[in-house]
Amino acid sequence: MSIKTEESVSVVVKREVSPSCHVDSDGDEVYTSLSDYCSSPMKTESTDMAPFAHASNTVSDVCCNAAKAGFRSDDMRSEEIKEPPPYVLCPACESKKGKKLYSHLFNMHGYTKAMIEQLKRSSAKVQCEICGSWHRSKGALRTHKGSFHRENLEIHKIQCPICEEEVQSHRLLARHAEVAHATYPGQYQVESLTFENREQYEYWRRQTEDINVLRWAANSVVKRGERKTTYYRCSRALPTPQYAVTSRPRSKKSTKYCTAFMQVTEHNETFDVLCCSDHAGHEEEPALLAFDQESESFIVSLLKEGLDVDQILEKVKSFCGENGQHRKLYHTTSWDIRNIAIRNNLQFGRRYSGPISNVGNERTSERPTSQDMIQRMDSEQERPNLQERMEVPLNGRETEQSPMITRRYSLRPKKPKVIKDFD
Repeated sequence: MSIKTEESVSVVVKREVSPSCHVDSDGDEVYTSLSDYCSSPMKTESTDMAPFAHASNTVSDVCCNAAKAGFRSDDMRSEEIKEPPPYVLCPACESKKGKKLYSHLFNMHGYTKAMIEQLKRSSAKVQCEICGSWHRSKGALRTHKGSFHRENLEIHKIQCPICEEEVQSHRLLARHAEVAHATYPGQYQVESLTFENREQYEYWRRQTEDINVLRWAANSVVKRGERKTTYYRCSRALPTPQYAVTSRPRSKKSTKYCTAFMQVTEHNETFDVLCCSDHAGHEEEPALLAFDQESESFIVSLLKEGLDVDQILEKVKSFCGENGQHRKLYHTTSWDIRNIAIRNNLQFGRRYSGPISNVGNERTSERPTSQDMIQRMDSEQERPNLQERMEVPLNGRETEQSPMITRRYSLRPKKPKVIKDFD
């Protein structure tokens, strides 16, 4: 903190030496007592609580704290609060203040707004490189950027997971990987697509995630007028750099950054997409992906038909290919089925009848049955398979000869789990 100016000193001195007497309505002089704690004038000393009656108008640390704590001592309060909150010292009276320092200076020491602004500038330590404003700490600077400069949140350095070169955005990371680390033409290519409605966008997204063993996770949303921009990252990469300091040892996150990203701008029912669907920094493991809504609905329909875990696993593997569509569904485990049953309030081996909307807490009012899901999967299998679709890019631009992509992934060994029926 900076040293108070001469004007503030005069105000403080004037209040400290204010007389302890006043003239009542009859014209008699009435002398008040002084507090034993902070030497401030008191109205009366007829009760034992008089020393604390003026606590709200004083700057004394002892009186204020004792009054707010129900007249308990500082020793008792120090035993209850093991880690006191951060504070700053008032430049006028050196009392400890938290978030209300400037209000305290304005009300108790007569600081003007100009003096407070000058104090803020003198005590600031960190400057915003975007607008040039000064802030007291790095945390305050981050809060300022999140409120006023959300479009520049990606100014921090992003490390390439292969060569550790630093870039400033995921788009530049994908372009760097395309130039320096691509093993075939078109790998790590950044595509720009436009969809006329949500149905086309959702269908393209499902197909892209299935082909590239990918799940896009929303990282941030920016709204400007009627435009809504959503930034997606690979679900296997952490949204923050502190991925090593995680409280979840079984987390599915495996890298700081991945080249797979997607930026979706929604405006007037159209969707503008900028994306890269190739991975870097981790292997493709379908078993670690999250369930999409269609796959989870298929398992829910099997649970409602009264099938047990083994029957569900057998039926799922018979209709889903390991390298075709619904890869995550093919790698379903008994633990996944148990979690889905708990989320939808279902029991194993119990057949549910009646309207689907009355059972459990489903997300939608009508869910397809297992036969509907099987027919839908069969119709999707009649479409070009994975290898045929990889020969033609998703954006419709045909190439003379696109190399075949061979993807390898390894499954983590899992311990057998015992599934018990729910009562």
